[in-house]
Amino acid sequence: MDAKDATMMAPMSYQDIFLGFLVALAAGALIGIERQQAQSLGKRHHIGGIRTFPLIALTGALSALLSHTMGVWPVLLALLVIGALLTVSFYEEWETEQAPGATTQVAAFITFLLGVLALLPDLPLETGQRYLLIIASAGVVMALLSFKEPLHQAVARVSPDDIYATA
Repeated sequence: MDAKDATMMAPMSYQDIFLGFLVALAAGALIGIERQQAQSLGKRHHIGGIRTFPLIALTGALSALLSHTMGVWPVLLALLVIGALLTVSFYEEWETEQAPGATTQVAAFITFLLGVLALLPDLPLETGQRYLLIIASAGVVMALLSFKEPLHQAVARVSPDDIYATA
């Protein structure tokens, strides 16, 4: 076994695991705060907000931590469970709204993946770079969710000629 193999198989330290869970929790909280705010403004979603999204991120982080010893199976099982819950949520929205969007479900899926990324073994990123990527991604998701109306208004002002010129 060479030095590269030894470093890839080295177990994560307690501090790295703890920090990974904190980063996953922070990413889920950022996205969850926005979804909670949207709910308080009367935009009802069936998934949840400030509690649910951090839990989704922690589910991803825990499944990734378990994958260190059990292989990919915990992540796949968690992904199936989260996917089933998101499918049920979308179906419930479909039953109560004329044209429900899938944005909240996609945000929840991304939240799960960010949680996985926080503790997934053998990634080709330094720990600090990984955490920065997670928090930056959560910030982008939060911004995209928050700016729904301004983004829709901006797109409404774009003419077909503008699209052709851009293309």
